[in-house]
Amino acid sequence: MIRGGLIAVLLLALLGLGIASYIRRRRRVARLIGDRELTRALTGLDLGTDPWLRLALVALAGLAIGGALLDPAVTGRRSASQGSVVLLMDASGSMLADDAGGRRLDAARTLAHLLVQALPDTPVGVVAFAGRAFSLTPPTRDAGALRMYLDAVDPTVVIQTGSASSLALRQGLGLLSTSGNAAGGTLILLGDGDETDNRDEAFDAASLARRAGVAVHTVGVGGSRDVPVPAFDPATGEIRGFLTGDDGQPLTTRRSDAFLRGLARRGGGTDFVLDGSAGGDRSAQAIVRELTIRVRRSAGGADSSQREGVPLYVWLAAGALALLLAEPWLAVRELQSGPARTGPGSGASAHPAEAEGAESREASTEDSRKLFLPEPLVRFRSWISRILRIGGS
Repeated sequence: MIRGGLIAVLLLALLGLGIASYIRRRRRVARLIGDRELTRALTGLDLGTDPWLRLALVALAGLAIGGALLDPAVTGRRSASQGSVVLLMDASGSMLADDAGGRRLDAARTLAHLLVQALPDTPVGVVAFAGRAFSLTPPTRDAGALRMYLDAVDPTVVIQTGSASSLALRQGLGLLSTSGNAAGGTLILLGDGDETDNRDEAFDAASLARRAGVAVHTVGVGGSRDVPVPAFDPATGEIRGFLTGDDGQPLTTRRSDAFLRGLARRGGGTDFVLDGSAGGDRSAQAIVRELTIRVRRSAGGADSSQREGVPLYVWLAAGALALLLAEPWLAVRELQSGPARTGPGSGASAHPAEAEGAESREASTEDSRKLFLPEPLVRFRSWISRILRIGGS
């Protein structure tokens, strides 16, 4: 970003100095010749007036080239800082229920691994939550580290029981903010939605993320029917029966679609369902594909620029080239608008002496142009002039 901006500033400064130098040189030649009509007769140009249209074309071309130099640096920085993703992994005891083609936590972990593989160039962070929320890693592209942190997600990571989605959302927002600019980032909550804390606080956190430019997607894991909650022993890491209430009856859990859909709606995202059944709900691979599209669209990274078409800097460079090609054409038009040839219409002179005098004046005009015009430009203009004369004959 800094290098591209410095080059652009230097280019514009050199362009300004070049235009100023050209104007001074043109006016100096006009003063040396003195007579304005004599100047037009000798050079075919009115050196008393500055060619502002041609200079404007050159200035616009310089601005376009400067923009072309800046655009890749700006978009590259935006992709790096705004494309981060934070996975909010539900590690509560209810995620140990076996109704998602296996344990819910295992299904969520598998989907998270697939998503990391599908986004190799996107920084991904991980937050584990139950009754509290803890950041396991800030957004990183280290696939090995992410695999290790995801494999470590289980109820032992968060000792406090419960399911505080609001804390997880705010923790994820904090990780996106510290990694650069939160705008354009994405939060993806993977859990059963069996919220035990205040749901309104979770909805408020999702709305806060949306206002910050962060999309909130949810993946509901588990079945829609009540199943008993396994009793997890954090000391041994083993499951010993099922949790029971004060009345001695088993505590049950099921996926809360309404809560997860409400989070995604308030967060400007999409809610998905993964229960491991053979029909109805989409598979993990299908969910990952759709999430990948949404993440890249939100980030505005390289893939979204490819979908939009030709990058901006290409259009700027093409515009600069067109403007630079138009400037010599205007210069030729200016030369052709000089003193008219002798004779009726545009034909040759009726008298040989007059024709010889006209040719002499043209030769002297060409020589005088070389006094203040660069030699390559003189040759280029002569070449263009010949083409125009052949085309008009």
